Amino acid sequence: MVATRAPSLRLRKKAITVLLNSSRRDGLWDGPWAGRIAQEAVTLEETSTREALGVGMGHEHIPSPFRIRDIQISYPVPRQTRVEFRSEGAIARGEAGWVRYWTR
Repeated sequence: MVATRAPSLRLRKKAITVLLNSSRRDGLWDGPWAGRIAQEAVTLEETSTREALGVGMGHEHIPSPFRIRDIQISYPVPRQTRVEFRSEGAIARGEAGWVRYWTR
């Protein structure tokens, strides 16, 4: 939760680093896998903020419309994961989010 919900980018990135370096496992999920998803969410937030506002990422705050608030995970075929990331703005407008596919 810290890696995706903390208000500070610095804290979120620290939590992602912990996940990426953790071998802890909970069912299908392990630390590095959760870390990859959280890292992609932060990258999408930073990129969309930079594109929309034309600001560099030297600051610590992502404006609300660009924060990822919904992450949908599905498994369309064996060993493939489909992850859809939706920002607050996309949810409010009823738009689809960014889709990423990963093979395990």
